Amino acid sequence: MVLSKIDMVRFAEDFDNLSQTQKSNFLDQAYIQQHPLDFQGLGERARKLMLDADRAVVNAWKKQVGRVTTARNRLRALFLQVNNCVYVAITFRLTWFIQYGAMVILDPVWNTKTLLNHQGHELHMVLMSLPSKLVGLRNTDPPDSPHPLAILQPSVEHALVCIVEALAGIAAATYVNEFLDEYALQMRIPRDPRYD
Repeated sequence: MVLSKIDMVRFAEDFDNLSQTQKSNFLDQAYIQQHPLDFQGLGERARKLMLDADRAVVNAWKKQVGRVTTARNRLRALFLQVNNCVYVAITFRLTWFIQYGAMVILDPVWNTKTLLNHQGHELHMVLMSLPSKLVGLRNTDPPDSPHPLAILQPSVEHALVCIVEALAGIAAATYVNEFLDEYALQMRIPRDPRYD
């Protein structure tokens, strides 16, 4: 589960960095790989003609894949900082949304199935906005107010790495630790240096 979530975050980032044309080409290639018998023995031009002829079917498949892509993007958004503001009509102000870091990777509730279901959007929005109500993130708080979850980040990361090491070995634990270090500067909830 942990390694799968890390892969989802990395995939969401990689996919997000592609242009629309690159995304479309990637999805066409994925469709061909998932339907090997339909394209067996065909050259590149013949594959393209077949894809164009079956465009309605391919587009329906892409729509299904799009739901999984949305779930991956939601997981990544929960894990990382979103670098833009969202205008909240209820409060008539701009609100920064923050994310949870390693807690998302460790918690089994945040998974693709949860983020895919029909309530996924509402659940996602609640989870994204909830921490903005905490001390240190409100508009009225001084900029140096400590975030209340900052003290938890090092212990959650340590627990996550220890669990992965116990279940999957040192190589997997090292991979998870390097992943967390790689994204540490992008997380809005900082690590409290006194406990790191």
